[in-house]
Amino acid sequence: MFDDPRGEPRMQVTAGRHEGDTGMVVAVEEGVATLFTDITQEEVRVFTRDLTECVEEATGQTTFGPYELHDLVALDPSTVGLIVKVSVECAAALTLTMTMTMTIHPSLSRMIL
Repeated sequence: MFDDPRGEPRMQVTAGRHEGDTGMVVAVEEGVATLFTDITQEEVRVFTRDLTECVEEATGQTTFGPYELHDLVALDPSTVGLIVKVSVECAAALTLTMTMTMTIHPSLSRMIL
């Protein structure tokens, strides 16, 4: 079933934490599928009941409250980060020390540029 990634149908997550993500199913075990996502190129585990075949790849979520993907934001008074990934619940920011920080909207103090 998973011989040629280009020939496999795209699947979309319809519910849960990864709702809206699309990708290719790379494994299925006991009602849980491992999906290799189109946007983040990561493997995520979702229930098979939350998958449906889709026609196109997701373009991805690019906003997180008033912030957008690639905004430079103040994470706290002494730390800034670049938003590199957004989801419904949180955003990931890459700091100047090259560490990835997951954050929720209220913890971002302001956009810098």
